[in-house]
Amino acid sequence: DLPEGLRQPDERKTRKDIYYITGENRDTVKNSAFVERVKKHGYEVLYMTEPIDEYCVQQLKEYDGKNLVSVTKEGVELPEDEEAKKKFEEDKEPTRVSARS
Repeated sequence: DLPEGLRQPDERKTRKDIYYITGENRDTVKNSAFVERVKKHGYEVLYMTEPIDEYCVQQLKEYDGKNLVSVTKEGVELPEDEEAKKKFEEDKEPTRVSARS
């Protein structure tokens, strides 16, 4: 069963992925740079520290219609929040310079 935080009915309903990390113990995975990166974007990470967990996620692939995504997988892309997208688009637009002096 998933932790309560992953089952709450707020913005997590629209989330398409469940991020997880597997490892030997909670302290090891908690202090991982991969976890820090995901948490910095405001997402939770499911810590999977039991020996059977690695096998389970390889077989399961999704839960409750959400993809299980390893944060250690190469090329993991995190969805951007709306503010970050807007800022990126604004920064991408060329700055208009007036030729009038």
